[in-house]
Amino acid sequence: MVNSSGPRLIGWKHAWAWARLLALTTLLTATYSTSAWQRMKPTAVAARIARDRQLIDASETQKLTPAQVGRLWSEIASDEQDLGDFGQAEEAYNHALRLLEREPKLQKDYAITLNNLGTLLAASGRGEASLNCRRRALDIQQKLGDPLEIARAQAHLADAYLMMGQNKQARHQAEIANRALEALPQATQKDRASALLGYSFASCMTHHCTEGLSAALRAMAFASRGEPADSFALGQIGVGLGLAQWQTGDRTGAEASLKEAIRILRIHLSPGNPYLLQALEIYRQCLDDDHKQMEALEIAEEERGMQTSSTNGCPSCTISVYGLRNH
Repeated sequence: MVNSSGPRLIGWKHAWAWARLLALTTLLTATYSTSAWQRMKPTAVAARIARDRQLIDASETQKLTPAQVGRLWSEIASDEQDLGDFGQAEEAYNHALRLLEREPKLQKDYAITLNNLGTLLAASGRGEASLNCRRRALDIQQKLGDPLEIARAQAHLADAYLMMGQNKQARHQAEIANRALEALPQATQKDRASALLGYSFASCMTHHCTEGLSAALRAMAFASRGEPADSFALGQIGVGLGLAQWQTGDRTGAEASLKEAIRILRIHLSPGNPYLLQALEIYRQCLDDDHKQMEALEIAEEERGMQTSSTNGCPSCTISVYGLRNH
């Protein structure tokens, strides 16, 4: 493996903040009915939440099955998470998991929802609980025996390791996931791009950022095939690409990639969303490193404004039993 000859990652605090963006990668493959590569605007998301809650309220008269209700709760959870309401999202995930866990035929859905909860727990700073969810999800998928779902779960576990600062384990797990996906003809472009993005972050966090840059470029190539110019995937991969470019010394390319990525993320995410805030923070640090203090100050001021008005502190988040369990 070739180490990066570019700038060194500067400090664990910043490294952990960058790693939080990996929660986005799981959204590429772990959602139920809406592709995260074509995210709806916040107003449409709110309307769908209202519709789904009405369906749940009428579930008895509509004779909905536990599976149908569980999937509705999972969709609500994912949408609430997109809107930045982590307390409501966690509550909805718990509703979904209680329904799905008891149904033997719904274990695949249960594992996918565990992965989604792991995303939420990671984004709200509960790394150990997120790791527990990802481990349990992988264990379930391995028992079910679907090679594609196992590879996806391995990629998600790599993200969780990175969130915990276990960077070598993250890179090793990401390598396993990428090798598995490369050998699976049924793996989609977004499967491969998602796993490559995780590998890119893990490589940069272990001072192999030259390889991380190569992985990010490959992820962007996969995502660009057939995806709209403003797709959510291109925004999130652009952040990973910008970070890798910055850390390998290409400041001009990094600034361009991050600026475009943030433009796209603004379309799909509400102000104050932690993913958008972290992307802005990476961009601010990149500008500061390039001695563009005025531009960096403008970004910092925008971040402060978002943090002041944001509800993402999640005072209503619970301690989910699903994140506490190891098995």
